[in-house]
Amino acid sequence: MDNSAANTARDSGASLLIGHASNDASIAVNSLVLVSSVDYARQICGAGSQLARMVGAYRKTDPFGELYVIAVPESTGAAATVALTVTGEATETGTVNVYTGRTRVQAPVTSGDDAAAVAVSIKDAVNANPDLPFTATSEAGVVTLTARHKGLYGNEIPVTLNYYGFGGGEVLPAGVNITVASGVKGAGAPALNDAVAAMGDEPFDYIGLPFNDTASVNTMATEMNDSSGRWSYVRQLYGHV
Repeated sequence: MDNSAANTARDSGASLLIGHASNDASIAVNSLVLVSSVDYARQICGAGSQLARMVGAYRKTDPFGELYVIAVPESTGAAATVALTVTGEATETGTVNVYTGRTRVQAPVTSGDDAAAVAVSIKDAVNANPDLPFTATSEAGVVTLTARHKGLYGNEIPVTLNYYGFGGGEVLPAGVNITVASGVKGAGAPALNDAVAAMGDEPFDYIGLPFNDTASVNTMATEMNDSSGRWSYVRQLYGHV
């Protein structure tokens, strides 16, 4: 008897992403929702929301797998801000390259633009992309990027200029100087108990969690433990966060 082909079937379970939707989004909070596409995630969670961006990143790896999301309410803390301070006057035409996370935003600069004009160009370029994790305002040559959601997570979104440098064709136009500095520190973390309850006994191979504060990690650790959680003998749901 040749059993080499026996039991070769694989059980590919669903995945789950937990995060914030926009405050005016239609998705019900702390509810398990099946998401079939990135466009649908944007529709129900809001473009640029944490959950919509998480779905977008996930679908690049797994375009067709079964995917659920749970939207959790924001904390009562503060949204992180980043300040880009522009000085000088452009003596040549060029482009300012601003990276928020991995996404590049290009702001055009014309020779003769002063600091305020360059700041407005950056602000307009940021706000023209609805999928970014920040919104932007500008005043007197200072661009303020504000995270779309309140919480500690916003402190960890990198903002850089000209990531690839001269070799990548990314340099500031002559005469323009820009400094990047943290502003308001994001504060607060969501309560995840209701989100965990919404998971019920549905099995998930992978669970994506964007929060790394102690309370959030401990809540998920309890749900995943091997004494009473998903890895225990009484539940046997398993999965990885």
